[in-house]
Amino acid sequence: MKFQVIPLIYAANGQFKNTIRFAVEFQENVLPEALAYAVEQVQKRYPYYSVKVEKEGEGFVLAENNQPFVIAAGEKPVCLNSTASNMHLLAFAWKERTVWIDISHFICDGNGVAPLVKTLVYYYVERRYGADGIDTSNIRLVTDNIPEEEYAYPFPATPIPNESALSIPQRTYEPFLFADEMFDGDGSYAYNLQVSQKALMKYAKSNDGSPVSFVCVMLYRAMMSLYPDMKSDIVFSIPHEYRKVLGRPLSHDCLARVLTAKLPPKTRTSRPKH
Repeated sequence: MKFQVIPLIYAANGQFKNTIRFAVEFQENVLPEALAYAVEQVQKRYPYYSVKVEKEGEGFVLAENNQPFVIAAGEKPVCLNSTASNMHLLAFAWKERTVWIDISHFICDGNGVAPLVKTLVYYYVERRYGADGIDTSNIRLVTDNIPEEEYAYPFPATPIPNESALSIPQRTYEPFLFADEMFDGDGSYAYNLQVSQKALMKYAKSNDGSPVSFVCVMLYRAMMSLYPDMKSDIVFSIPHEYRKVLGRPLSHDCLARVLTAKLPPKTRTSRPKH
């Protein structure tokens, strides 16, 4: 069986690998045998992820790949679409209490792979601890009849008009970019911020906003605090997915696109009320 690729895959090159990584952290160290069982079940349930890229004519297709998914020991990700991953676009890794799922963004987005993560966790728990009492009504299992909507090509056969709800406006302005000299020489850092989902949603809704708009405003204020004399506009790239407008709620494909939002520079003179 072959699957049609979405156009995004043609943007790939040596620098633009476009891999996304998910992490699942358990309360106890990972049991390799249980993880191997769970990955085996995942491969059975999601045949459209058990694929490899093949050339067909002037383009590419996703062809069936019967090789097993690779499970690497250690946190280093496996190179996808290579012999190291058995030519798969999906691989797994584990270390201590954490399991990582590495998958090509060319075949899925966050909403597309989320059911796979739930399936993986379910079968891992089933093999290690037993699954009695677990509600599986919202978990995809190997006993399911896989609906065509999960793997069918999501886009219509005819081109989508530019004025449609799917059109993406072209950016006509230059964003503010951090330059190397703006840092103190110690390099840049990434920090994980843990926020209560319930509190975040409550705050966003009370201000007629969304989690994305909240994060944008938070980062905007942080940037203005760091660079109060900045004159350039601050531009945020906001992911937005089109399952609803395409009528493809079950599609696994990458249907996320990026919209841009521009905020003019402005020095904050007062603290927020919340």
